Amino acid sequence: MPERVQVQSSNLDWVEYDSGTEQLTIGFKNASVYRYDHVPAGVYDGLLRAASQGDYFSSHIKTAYHFVKVR
Repeated sequence: MPERVQVQSSNLDWVEYDSGTEQLTIGFKNASVYRYDHVPAGVYDGLLRAASQGDYFSSHIKTAYHFVKVR
């Protein structure tokens, strides 16, 4: 079961990563939730370590991976 991690961002609220399926789920401050498919573990780790998680998301994840809006 993926663990939900709270992040320090003005846009992102929390993230969950499932290494078995390479699915990254992101909850945003506006209460929307998106699931990104086929995200390598290294990209997820980079998101957690980024000085600005919002900037990292915008430049490395947002348009790079197929996604679906969950909520």
